[in-house]
Amino acid sequence: MENYEKLNIKAKKSWFLGRFIFLVIIVSILVVSKYLIFKNIKYHWTINLIIGIIILLQLLNTFLYPEIEYKQWKYLIDNEKFEFIEGIYFIKHTVVPIERIQHINVTQGPINRRLNLANITINTAGGSFDIPNLEKSKAEELSEFLRLKVSGNLKTELGENNG
Repeated sequence: MENYEKLNIKAKKSWFLGRFIFLVIIVSILVVSKYLIFKNIKYHWTINLIIGIIILLQLLNTFLYPEIEYKQWKYLIDNEKFEFIEGIYFIKHTVVPIERIQHINVTQGPINRRLNLANITINTAGGSFDIPNLEKSKAEELSEFLRLKVSGNLKTELGENNG
């Protein structure tokens, strides 16, 4: 079995903070909506039940899922392919040959910038693939490695077609 790498341990904190902010926003919207919009509805217990379920699911997403997600997430980048394994309920194993890569982006949101983390987005004709929450220097290093591999593959293919 090949040696997969894990995401940075701060990935859990990044996911938690992002989801916690979303939780606060959702709870605020639901509570305000309940008292402004749904206060005169005859079956208010159903509204309370729906709001309770939404909040419960969002609490799970905030406090439990980052830990599970971190345990599942792993990736491998070598000279021929990149692959990653992710998921909580359904585990997804993706393998993409290096020569399929069209372009690569390294991005940081405000939470990741504070934690010195970055995401790599690898774009192919078939879609885009993210490797989230890598240490910024590691993300830049992997991005540069992939760019060099892609440009090397393109030069090789052009040379073979012209020769």
